[in-house]
Amino acid sequence: MSASDLMPDGPMPDGSMTVPYHPPLRQVLETLGGHVLSAAYAPDGEAVTLREPIVHDPEDPLDERPGCVLLAVGARVTSPDAHDLVRQAARLGYHAVVVKDRGADLGPLVDTAKNAGIALLIAPQRIPWRQLDALLTAAISGPGSATTTYSTVAIGDLFALANAIAATIGGATTIEDPQGNVLGYSNIPGQEKGSPARPAHRGADMRGRLETPPGELYDTMSLAWSNGVEPAVHAIGDLAASIALDAFERVGCAGRIEHAQLLRAADFARFARPGLIAGVQPAHAPDDREVADRHWAGRTHRAFAYADLLDAGAALELGSDAPVAPLDPWDGMAAAIARTDDERPPWHSEQAVPLPAALAAASRGRHGVKPGDPADLVITATDPADLDPAALPGMEVLGTLLNGRWTYRQQS
Repeated sequence: MSASDLMPDGPMPDGSMTVPYHPPLRQVLETLGGHVLSAAYAPDGEAVTLREPIVHDPEDPLDERPGCVLLAVGARVTSPDAHDLVRQAARLGYHAVVVKDRGADLGPLVDTAKNAGIALLIAPQRIPWRQLDALLTAAISGPGSATTTYSTVAIGDLFALANAIAATIGGATTIEDPQGNVLGYSNIPGQEKGSPARPAHRGADMRGRLETPPGELYDTMSLAWSNGVEPAVHAIGDLAASIALDAFERVGCAGRIEHAQLLRAADFARFARPGLIAGVQPAHAPDDREVADRHWAGRTHRAFAYADLLDAGAALELGSDAPVAPLDPWDGMAAAIARTDDERPPWHSEQAVPLPAALAAASRGRHGVKPGDPADLVITATDPADLDPAALPGMEVLGTLLNGRWTYRQQS
């Protein structure tokens, strides 16, 4: 009997699946649930099989990946680039492309997918790309025994997602960001002891992994500064931010602290030191609000606290953290201004920043254009001040200049 004889040729009776069998799209959609992923178009009646998801940075070339699912981060369904991406993915053997539903007309892109012969899948705007990637990976390629169903995992709840994956693979699971910081972990009885995947203890004293001890951080930053390099330090939680601030004060250098998602009350004023930049990614606030409410209960007034940072005199710079969030800077500005990105009410609206402050933070502190400034400019068809924050990402761009050179110019 061969290994293939042991593999089913379709879903198991309970709707789950086994691997290395590559499931049909129909089964993946049933496993995830319509609130996570749906098909706008599927060739062969959703019978097409799927391999692993591939997160695509729009700045990178697209590689040949037969049977894979392309996660089109930052793609705007009405843009010519999105149509080109769908056609190119089909030529390179992908079986499906996933785009976000931002309320735009999907009809033309569906027609492009039909003509190219590739499935077009739709995810809700609010689900983070990193969670969608993890859900799809587990639904498509979880090894060993049958998987559980992921449709019960709430969007943004990485701890529930970790439990679902742990049930699939039969072992303790952590979900980490690219820098190794723990975002969520499983707690299925019987999987805790002896597992190298995560610490055996949990509770109030559990923290993310400290990659660089304070003494080593000071030595590294001192070496960089003495050689003319401004340090950039990754710090998400309040303890990490305090350690980073201590190091900047001890070295006496300029530089950046990236993320600063949760801060101690006493540390806001410390960000006002000359030469220090707080690099933040506002699009993460609406993505992570449910997890923050659950695991930072009582502290979320200090989370993604951009208004308090500005009031304390911090130099704020907005980024995207692409490819886990859209590269479009208007997405981040909209989230910073509105403190939401969908139908949910604003989250901690007291931390919203006004449009002029958001524009300055996305423009390296520039509050306007004056003679002698670098001619790094964006020309829009509409004054952003006349739009609701939710409309900013869809604003028509007429042209862009970099150091006075046209990098994009709309043809009349």
